[in-house]
Amino acid sequence: MTVNLPNLTDIERTGLEYAKDITERVVATFVVTACGVGVAAGPADMFHASFWETMAAAGLAAAGSLIKGVLARPFGTKNSASFVRGAWCGARRPVSRRRAFLVVTGIGWSLYGGLGIVGQPRYGTARGLADVIKYVPLDALGWMWVALGLVAALAGLVVNCPRMQALGFAALGVPAGLWAGAFAEGAATTYPSAVGSACGWGAFTVGVVLVSGMDDPLPPHLRKRGR
Repeated sequence: MTVNLPNLTDIERTGLEYAKDITERVVATFVVTACGVGVAAGPADMFHASFWETMAAAGLAAAGSLIKGVLARPFGTKNSASFVRGAWCGARRPVSRRRAFLVVTGIGWSLYGGLGIVGQPRYGTARGLADVIKYVPLDALGWMWVALGLVAALAGLVVNCPRMQALGFAALGVPAGLWAGAFAEGAATTYPSAVGSACGWGAFTVGVVLVSGMDDPLPPHLRKRGR
């Protein structure tokens, strides 16, 4: 009698694919929920929700997605967090550094807008943006950061869609470019101390443009083996 045991490499690969799948689902649920609550509580004016209430609602939705993914594994495909069998194609997808950059930086942009502008605005920020906030309230600018950051993070979760990635990089570049221009104008006129912020945000903007033009590395099986 022969007992066929699964290969350890296959088990590791299945576990890695499952971890990638459930992580992407949980992050996507968090980002989409935060976008929905932010739009409903902000521009749509359906109800009031603070930044932390928005993050808490998104966290609860993400926790629900995590629990569902864990419960689904015994019933669905082993390398998928879905209850539907065969939902995972089984092909290994290389990690996209461009998409990871969109997700990480987009979340950072949202936290900066929610915590650093809406929640605890600094005097230097308000002073450097004096010419801008004459026309647009600082809170509105903060929510702009939150919304565009979430757009970028959501674009980073979309697979095989260069147009969505281009939209995500534009969402990262617009607020950083606005900050760079506003601080540069303030440094040249009434607030010389803003020159450091102008340089920093200018470098951020250039960095976003550079990363947007980079290509993801080829999958391992298409790379040339070193001699």
